[in-house]
Formats: sequence, C-alpha cells, structure tokens
Amino acid sequence: MELVASSASASVASASASASSFFIKKRRRRMELVTSAVTQKIKGVDDNGNYKIPFEQTVSIIAVMLAAFFHLLGFTATGPITPELVRHFAIPGSKIGYLTSAYPFGMFFALFVWPRLSDLPLIGRKKIMTLSLLGVGASLIAQAKCVSLGYSFETFLGLRVLAGCCSGASPVIKAYLADVGSSVSSKNNGAFTARLMGWREACCTLAFVVGPTVGGIICSGFDLSATIAFTGYASILASILVLILVVEPNNNNNNNNNNNNDDDNMTKSKEQTTANDDDDNMPYDADNLSCPLGISLVAAVGTICVISFLYNAGQSTFDSFFPLVISRTAGMGPTMIGATLTSLSLVSLCISSLLFAPIFKMLGLTKTCGIGLALVASGLFIIGISNTPFTIGLGAFLYCCGVPLFTPSIPILLMQCVPTTSRGAVMGFDSAINSSARIIMPVLLGSVFAASRGRAFICASACVAAAFAIVIIRSFTVFKQSSARAEKKKKRIS
Repeated sequence: MELVASSASASVASASASASSFFIKKRRRRMELVTSAVTQKIKGVDDNGNYKIPFEQTVSIIAVMLAAFFHLLGFTATGPITPELVRHFAIPGSKIGYLTSAYPFGMFFALFVWPRLSDLPLIGRKKIMTLSLLGVGASLIAQAKCVSLGYSFETFLGLRVLAGCCSGASPVIKAYLADVGSSVSSKNNGAFTARLMGWREACCTLAFVVGPTVGGIICSGFDLSATIAFTGYASILASILVLILVVEPNNNNNNNNNNNNDDDNMTKSKEQTTANDDDDNMPYDADNLSCPLGISLVAAVGTICVISFLYNAGQSTFDSFFPLVISRTAGMGPTMIGATLTSLSLVSLCISSLLFAPIFKMLGLTKTCGIGLALVASGLFIIGISNTPFTIGLGAFLYCCGVPLFTPSIPILLMQCVPTTSRGAVMGFDSAINSSARIIMPVLLGSVFAASRGRAFICASACVAAAFAIVIIRSFTVFKQSSARAEKKKKRIS
C-alpha cells in the first residue's frame, strides 16, 4: 500500500510539474508574440514581414527616377543631331564612331572610382550621384561653347572624354535602388527590386521618347550648341533633385530582421534544422535561385559581364549609325529623325511599363533575358540586310521590343549575386565592361559602315546572337551541374 501511495504521489507531482511547465512555456510564448508585435510596430513592419516604405523614402525613390530621366533626357536629345555634327566638323566616315566612343572612353576609368566610393558608408550613394551629375552637366555646357565658338573636332572629343570621366551616376542609381529593395522588404525584396529596376527602365525609356523630339525641335529652331547646352542643363537639374530630395536607404531594417530570424532559429529543434539543410540541397532552379548563370560568384558575374559586353556592342552600333541610316535612306532631317526615334522609344516604353513584369513573372529572369537578346539580334540583322525604309523600320521595331526585356535583367542578376556592400563596385565593373564595348565597336565598325552599312549591322547582330547563345548554354549547364551536385549530396546523406 505504501508503494502504491508513493507511486501515486510521484505521478501527481509529475503531472503537476508538467502542467506548470506547460503554462510557463505558454506564458513565455505569449510574451514573445507581444514583444515581436510591438517591435514590428516600432520598426514599421507589416504582418507579412515587409517593411513599410517611409514617406521620405518614397520621395527619394521618385527623385532618383526623375534624376535618371533628366540625365538620360540630355543624352537622348543629341541623337537626331549626329548628322549635323558630322557636317559641322566635316567628319570622315571612318571617324564617325569617335563621336559615340569618346564619352564611354572617359566613363571606362570613372566607373572604377565613383561606384566604389559610393559603397563607403562615410560617402554613400547620394553624394556620388550629385557630384557625378553636376560634373557631366558642366562638361556638356562646355561642349556647347566649343561648338558655338568654332573649336576643333579634337577639342570637342576631349570635352566628351571629360564628361565621361565625371560619369558614374547610372550604376550608382542601380545600386541605390537595390539597397532600397533590400531595406524595404525582407521576404520578397527580389520582386520589389525587380519592380524598381523596371520603373527605372521605364523612366529611361521615357527619356528616349521625349529626348529625340525635343532635341530635333531645338536643333531645327536654334542650332547645335543650343541642343547640347540643353543636355547639360538637364543633368544639372538632375543633380539638384538628388541633392535636395534623396535620402540614403536604411539597410538596418534588413539587418535587424535577419537578426530576429536568427534568434527565432535558435529556438527550433534539430529536426527542423535538418529539414532546412535538406531544403538547401534541393536541385538548382535557374529561375528562382540567386545565380542562374553560374554556380560560383566569379563564374556568375563573369558570365553576366560577357553577355552585357556583347549586347552593348550591338546597342552602340545602333546608337551610332542608325540616325545616319534613316537620314541617308529616307532623307530625314533632325526633326523627322527625332520623331522616328521617339516613335520607336514609345514601343520600348509600352513593353517596359506593361509587359516586362508579367513576362518576368511568367517565364523567369533568364528566359526574359534570352527573349530580349533574340529580338535585338533579329532587329539588327534585318536592318543590315534591308534597303527600304519599311524593312529598316521593321528591324528597328524588333530591336526596340527586345531592349526593355533585356536591360533590366542585368542589374537584377548582379544584385542577386553580390552582397549589399559590394553592389556599387560590381555595378561599376559591369558598366565599365559596357563602356569598353561602346568604345571599341563604333571605332572598329566605323570603317566597315563607311564601306557597307549592311556588314556593320550584321556584325552587331552576330555579337548579340552570341550573347543569346551564352544565356541558353550557361543556364542549361548550370542547372545540370547543380542538379548533379544535389543528387550526390543526397546520396552521401542517405
């Protein structure tokens, strides 16, 4: 009887201890939930774990978009005046490419400096964007004076190189938007960053819509120097907008959220940790994981930069020689050239603002990138083999359909591959690679274009087609290698 009583007493004590432990854990969990809710409210986090955008950050995003628009507006306004510049300086056909190569030549060196400085916490993105835009604007105004005072072509090219040395705002703007995307959303920052990059591309495309028409009207109504001066004042206006309205993104939100997630993970069981490890060993998804074009960081960034170089080789050919093509084929002046470029840019704007996001969501990043490259290559090839205004217009239409599908993909791919503290440097390196293509191709193809317009555009088409082939081959290869690696890990675990 005493043994039974002792056993019953032990059972009651054990049940009491279990109940006490249960209520203590429940009370502790309730306190954790209350504390988490209060913390999220203080930090501005919604129920889905996404940080709400403060008003000043919203204003800052709008200001950056406007700055990108005004900065590019100045450069697109000079598109229709290329034939006029050729006549003003009496440039031979073999040196026409120098007009578009001089600015990227200066930019090539600047892009190794400005974006890296923007990564430094003591300097930041805002100061670099402001100084870069201001320097470019002042250099462009100096170019306008060069034309109005009748200085030589060599002096004009030197001032364009100087403007390129001040350039660096474009990759810093991309890095800034990537920072904003990381600081605003903890779960879907890739989608939000893609949206920001799409908006930036839409602003740039809008500049391509407005700029050529404005440039053609100014050139026809005034003169060359007035058109170039307009480009300088547009960049200075962009610099003022950044200086007054832009604030640095707050990446502490993302870091704090990561710390909170780490604390939560410490309370999980070993079984959950093992499950997470199993998830990490799942086969590689080329559309959803960070580096769809390379398993390692170096391979991914290197592949992306090669693709970007080949694309810019084709784009620089179009930018350098297409105004001359329609001027000679259809006898267009600056106003009509501007209207034609505006019409083509409207096509890109519609695709950028209406179709890029749905296509990206439906097909994924690599497929969207590949489709854009295929359209660009096809358009350049059609321009190269065409002799009538209609077929040349068809090729330009396909080209403008492909550009807005490809160009937002590169910064998104790079953003996914590199940490926040290196984004400016990597974006700058990619822009330097692009500048090298814009330096080399117009110079190399200048003599080819003077001898045969078709050969120049066919060469450009071949470069873009090679980029398309690299996207297809690398995405398939990476998927295959990653799947094989995941299978080996599963076999070792089992």
